[in-house]
Amino acid sequence: MFIHREEGSVLLLALLVMVVLTVLVTGMSVLVKSEIRLTSSSEDYVKAFYIAEAGVERAFRDIIAADGGYLSENVDGGDDLGAGNYKYNIEVKSLSFPYEYKISSDGELENGVTRRVELDVEFGKEFTEDEWDDFFENELEDISVASGDGIIPGVEDIVFNGEFKGGDNLAGLDNMISFNFDVYKTKAENEGTINDDLSNYINEGSGNSGDSIEFSEEFVYVEPDENGLELNSTEKIIGLKDEATIVVVNGDLTIHNTGSDFELENIFFIVNGEFKMKGNAPNSDENGAYIYAEDGFNFEEVNSSPHYKYNGMLMSSEEIDLSGLGQGNSDSAQNNTPEITYDSSLPINYDLLEGGSSETLQIIRWDES
Repeated sequence: MFIHREEGSVLLLALLVMVVLTVLVTGMSVLVKSEIRLTSSSEDYVKAFYIAEAGVERAFRDIIAADGGYLSENVDGGDDLGAGNYKYNIEVKSLSFPYEYKISSDGELENGVTRRVELDVEFGKEFTEDEWDDFFENELEDISVASGDGIIPGVEDIVFNGEFKGGDNLAGLDNMISFNFDVYKTKAENEGTINDDLSNYINEGSGNSGDSIEFSEEFVYVEPDENGLELNSTEKIIGLKDEATIVVVNGDLTIHNTGSDFELENIFFIVNGEFKMKGNAPNSDENGAYIYAEDGFNFEEVNSSPHYKYNGMLMSSEEIDLSGLGQGNSDSAQNNTPEITYDSSLPINYDLLEGGSSETLQIIRWDES
């Protein structure tokens, strides 16, 4: 009897253990399946987020690469990626410097999972006086020619007393300038100093001497017609002695048929267009000049260039073509070889360069949903 009862108790205990194990296994199975679903869902959300971020990066490129230096109108765009697609919108919030934009981007997977990113950004960071000083004294140290296009034809015919560089972001410099010509125009309008040309500054020459242009101001703004500003038969262009004259030309600048003793002295030309020389090139030294040309330099139409010397800096985010300067070289006359020499001694009043900025995007707000 006692043995029979013990066998019944063991059977009951075994049944209870099996029930408990079944419950545990079933529960673990439910938990594992739930975890798998959560993991899969989480991965989908992460993928959708990365696709939305790709739309944000595309919007950044649209803002930075816009014609005119900044994006001036709203933009809608999108693209398909391997696992889904993104759609983005750029809304212009302010065209006062620094420029403000609102970006929204939606990433969607093929299974319908979506994520959204919204952010506010500012484009352009205005240089402080210290940053201007650092840019010219350190960033551009020993650079006589900097071409953002990376192409500098004609360099084999020229002696460089300093470096010439080329590449994206103007020779790969860490903090290249982006000049804001709208700011300069507004400044000139407020001060009533907009010039159609430089006739107010011309001192007429006599005999065979060409005219000279002498500035009595630190800042000069020129708004030429569609043909740009042309300086013909000019002997000298001279700025102030203590502070270089900053000459902003909102268009192309062409200098041609210069006099035999042509000089540039204490001048910083900021040209919103192409800088071109035509006809007779300078036959003597050019001293103390910086020239920035938004659309590049062109010396292709120079007739000859005996003893061409330039002291200062040539800068452009586009191509700088120096090939025309070597046309007057002679194997028997080494002193005819054109020379471009780095010179950082130009005295600049950086306060007058308001509106200059680095091409940077700063994120002000970032939201995800």
